[in-house]
Amino acid sequence: MSEKVLVIDDDEDLAELLALLMRKNGYEAQVAYGGREALEVAREFNPAVIIQDYMLPDMKGTDLLKSLREKHPQSYVIIITARGSEDIAVELLKAGAADYIKKPFETDKLLHTIEKALQLRYSEMHRGKLTEEIAQQNKELMGLNAISAALASSMSCEEKCASSVSIIMNTMKADIVNVFTRPAGGNKLVLKKSMSKDGEAIEDCELDRFTGLSSYVAEIKKPAVVVDFAKEKRFKVPPEVHQRGLTSALAVPMMTKNEVNGVLTMYSMAPRSFPSFDIKLMTSFANLLAMALDSLMLNEENESIHKRWQATCDIIPDNIVIVDSSYKIIYANKAAADQVKQDIRGLTGQKCCWMFHNSMAPLDNCPSAEAFRTGEPASAEIEINGPGKGNYLVSARPVTGKDGKVELVVEYARKLPD
Repeated sequence: MSEKVLVIDDDEDLAELLALLMRKNGYEAQVAYGGREALEVAREFNPAVIIQDYMLPDMKGTDLLKSLREKHPQSYVIIITARGSEDIAVELLKAGAADYIKKPFETDKLLHTIEKALQLRYSEMHRGKLTEEIAQQNKELMGLNAISAALASSMSCEEKCASSVSIIMNTMKADIVNVFTRPAGGNKLVLKKSMSKDGEAIEDCELDRFTGLSSYVAEIKKPAVVVDFAKEKRFKVPPEVHQRGLTSALAVPMMTKNEVNGVLTMYSMAPRSFPSFDIKLMTSFANLLAMALDSLMLNEENESIHKRWQATCDIIPDNIVIVDSSYKIIYANKAAADQVKQDIRGLTGQKCCWMFHNSMAPLDNCPSAEAFRTGEPASAEIEINGPGKGNYLVSARPVTGKDGKVELVVEYARKLPD
């Protein structure tokens, strides 16, 4: 039985288009064009995933989200919005959104987000009933789930960090939460994000060795608790700690491959001891943040490389596309998109044989099909009768994976003189 997806958007054309996309990918889909209609449809339809537009004419987006989560707790809501900001991201996650996607978005990204939501739904459905002990610690577990959702979402690095810090501060009932990171090869800790209940978070800070609790934890590579800063002898306490009336604190290292790449620290103005569960919970938060920030830095580096590669390919006047084994375009340069009068995002995810030849299957002399079949480069002269009609010299080169199987094909097409 196929999973059910409800699409909510006041743009009827977009709603129908998304529903059609869902059906083509094996889901059962229904649409609603407003908040009140959505609640009625959801009651009868009982969807597994809900795709909700943030801006609706008859109901505030967060109000609808809260109602859907209250009435359908096993449904996962993905928000699509043209308004992307740190405040909105925190608001949506607090209201119960599984993820949110900024407009405009790629269809593959939306489908991947739905798959992640369904995987999370499946795992939660198989957890069974919580024990009484877990029920007593429900708030802490909700914090872990919330921060996991934030870090797994499609938000920017800054948004993920801000959302995570906000969740940690609320879960741990902290007055201040700081995230310090250590640049590769550096000795100092640099403040990545700070949040305070009074709104006076630190904006810029660097810590030398043995200056402050965070620096101390980075050196010993394990959690540390301060019950009273006035009695602290292990490290030099910065004067700002006393000036702000901070009394107690808990800090845990953020570890990646047995190396400290940051420190997560929470402060309290009231005297406070920290039981082992608090330390374990903060350690879990720190580990999640460490992995996420490490991955984000790698993604940012990859994105920079991709942008440079895209810019290079876009100045080439001939068509360049990369297709997968189902002949879907996963990359295209500007010349290829211009030929079929699409933007690059619109071209991505479409079948190349359909876009360039109006055919549901590759042509008999398709070089890409031959490259997939033989694992060797191939070329052919092909006549195109669709957009950009004419004769083209098409060359295809296979890209193999670790197992030697062809995973992708790079296709290069140059129009021949008439």
